[in-house]
Amino acid sequence: MNNVQYPWLQATWNQLQSSLEQRVLPGALLFSATKGLGEESIINELVKVQLCKNSDAEACGFCHSCELFQADTHPDFHRIMPLEGKSSISVDQIREGNRSALESSQLGGKRVIVIQPAEAMTEQAMNALLKTLETPPESCVFILRSHAAHRLLPTIKSRCQLWHIPTPDLNNYLSWLADNNISKVPELHYQVCLGAPLTLKEFIEKGQDIEFDATIEALADFLEQEFALPKAFVDACATETLIKLNRLSLALIELQKSFFVTQATVDSHTGLKRLQSIVDYQKTFDMSRRLAELTEQLTVHTGLNQELLLSQWLIETKMS
Repeated sequence: MNNVQYPWLQATWNQLQSSLEQRVLPGALLFSATKGLGEESIINELVKVQLCKNSDAEACGFCHSCELFQADTHPDFHRIMPLEGKSSISVDQIREGNRSALESSQLGGKRVIVIQPAEAMTEQAMNALLKTLETPPESCVFILRSHAAHRLLPTIKSRCQLWHIPTPDLNNYLSWLADNNISKVPELHYQVCLGAPLTLKEFIEKGQDIEFDATIEALADFLEQEFALPKAFVDACATETLIKLNRLSLALIELQKSFFVTQATVDSHTGLKRLQSIVDYQKTFDMSRRLAELTEQLTVHTGLNQELLLSQWLIETKMS
């Protein structure tokens, strides 16, 4: 029976099942993935198998342990994540998890502790976890889930078995998108969503693709027209500004590549193709560099005049 929710995760799940059947999975695993791949569905399946009383490779779904997991009341399963209103996982949360790891199982099976997102742990919290991972408790499994594994201590990563969830090629999930009433996805939209199917689906369903295309057109209009005002571009970036600027930055990277190698991302996108006819490589490079500086400014100093800085970036780009 196939319990994996998304088709692009099936190969990873098959590998996990093989390790489960051979009983070679260690006591600590790190799942690394781009946000929007749905890797939590694999982790949930793995947790269910580890807790299930009737199977080593696929949860039966009807034993007492499976029923408790489904009801989110399993006494041997613990999920550690930032508390409501917090952005980090504290050392006290990890210490509590460590205590649970050292206790006896209440149902006589394994104990499973999921930490997500693992990169949210403070340095103190990571060091507290490290002490437990150095001498892992018997019959206890730590599962770390991360969208930014580079932010974890190298010593944490070295004590976990790494499971990297690969980002699928767009052609590999076009049928899944079609099943969700989405078709004709431009390659550029795939790129600015970092190839993540769930991110791309949300991008289209929320109309963010239309907003993104409007931003590209507004930029082209401003650069092309002699007496254009920044207003259209600034208005297009008024909400979720950092997200939109990050996507624009990814689009400009594709544009830079196109000056050396033919890029399907540019050729298949009207707005970016139009921008290519207006700017040269050096201008695109300078535009990207200043955009990175602007994004950093807005990230670090949240009280800055966003409209003024966006207008300044546009004007400097036009004059360069």
